[in-house]
Amino acid sequence: MQPFDTLSELIAPMSTTQFFAEHWERSALHIRSQNRDRFAALMSTSQLDTMLTTLHPKHPEVSLIDASLRRETSQYAYESGLIDLLALFRFFDEGSTILWSSFELRHAALALLCRKLERELGHRTQTNVYFTPANSQGFRAHYDNHDVLVLQISGRKKWLLYDTPLHLPYPDELFDPETIKPGAISAEFVMEPGDVLYVPRGLMHDARAVDEESLHATVGIMARSWADAFEEVLSLAASRDPAFREALPPGFHRDGFDSREASAKYTTLLGALPNLVGFDELREVMADEILDARQAIVAGQRQQLRLARAIDEASTFAARVEPMLRVGTSESEVLVHVHGRTVGMPRHAESALRFALENHGYTLASLPGSLDLEGRKVLLRRLIREGLVTVLEGG
Repeated sequence: MQPFDTLSELIAPMSTTQFFAEHWERSALHIRSQNRDRFAALMSTSQLDTMLTTLHPKHPEVSLIDASLRRETSQYAYESGLIDLLALFRFFDEGSTILWSSFELRHAALALLCRKLERELGHRTQTNVYFTPANSQGFRAHYDNHDVLVLQISGRKKWLLYDTPLHLPYPDELFDPETIKPGAISAEFVMEPGDVLYVPRGLMHDARAVDEESLHATVGIMARSWADAFEEVLSLAASRDPAFREALPPGFHRDGFDSREASAKYTTLLGALPNLVGFDELREVMADEILDARQAIVAGQRQQLRLARAIDEASTFAARVEPMLRVGTSESEVLVHVHGRTVGMPRHAESALRFALENHGYTLASLPGSLDLEGRKVLLRRLIREGLVTVLEGG
């Protein structure tokens, strides 16, 4: 069984099938948890304090937000951007929320969570952490231009949901508080530790800490849209057919322009797109874009290289859950596209390789296919070196 079911764990007892059919890009979903320590191992306020005081963060990575007033950066950061911690904690004590953006770049557990979700969804993710004083609020009512999963780590927050003034906003359609106001409240609830909330992009919301300090993490899902896909299609089509690169007809901008010929050509070009770029090719191109951009997460790799030298029939192995990869074939090789490169292995090792990349707790004898014992050792050592498989110590 593949241990890559992060989303299903977060939204349980709802199934992912029901989630994608009823809520994805449509409506909010609040999952109440019976386990208030569910995210205790993921993050804590004491860990955040330690990171703030030892990692020397700068603005805008760390900032203060406050729904009741405007905090100027100069009030809590030096000219270099380095955070003035005494000022930061003083303003926190007075009611301002500490926001740490792109926190997955600093925190291994959240980096792994992001990568596992990316592996499931195919969309880039990033995390922000919000630490809010009791009875305080960071942002006023607003919408985000990306979908969000909220993980309530500690404390409680009262959430208000409003309407959706802009359905599925583009990434550059940022919220403007001067022109967009919240409508009537559509939902009201309190997030308790262990709870999860899904908020689709465009849905207005705000949240206020209740009675005690609140710590929550948001996982932003930077979804690639069909509009993005068609940009790729046009780029590929233009590289293959010079008709797409021809200039628009002279005078097209003037009133009275006879557009009949140009309109016919426009229709012809649109009709040519599926023959120039098929969906399967488009899917691979867009998949490779995110695969190429995902750096290897290989905790313990130095130790793994040492263990790889001593593997034998008693050794047990597991596919790493971190890599985003795609497996294909050529005439002579099975190809693994991962970490921005392509790893080629003999075609006759394909069934064993696919098994090794999809399973947990197996031995050399478990591998299917025709490889002999030495060939299986060679394959597993290669996969360990490439950061795709681990040796389970004590196995």
